[in-house]
Amino acid sequence: MRYISKNQQGMTMISLLFLLAGIGTVVLLFLKIVPVYMDHGKVVSALEGLKSMKDIETQSKAEVLTSLSKRFTVNSVTGINTEKDIIVTKNGDQLKVQIKYQVEVPLVSNLSALIKFDDEIEAGK
Repeated sequence: MRYISKNQQGMTMISLLFLLAGIGTVVLLFLKIVPVYMDHGKVVSALEGLKSMKDIETQSKAEVLTSLSKRFTVNSVTGINTEKDIIVTKNGDQLKVQIKYQVEVPLVSNLSALIKFDDEIEAGK
């Protein structure tokens, strides 16, 4: 009688479960965090649009905040408090607009991701 040795081929059930759990975790992080960065792209776009406005450095702080607020409304950007998160500084003919905000994304149960953003533009001479 001749014995043919068979080697195990493929994955075990436990290995497959670990692989699926890893892929699921990556997909969950991707689906939760990518929209935050897409919204951040809209914020950067609004800042660049503000910078390209003609004579932006001559406008008052309230006018700059109103313009940014309107741009955020049009682009459906939520989560930015215009009074708290936006700092407008005027120094002679130079205007500096800084947006510092953070977004907390709930992942699973009591586990969250905190993402901080800090962008600024300078306009004028």
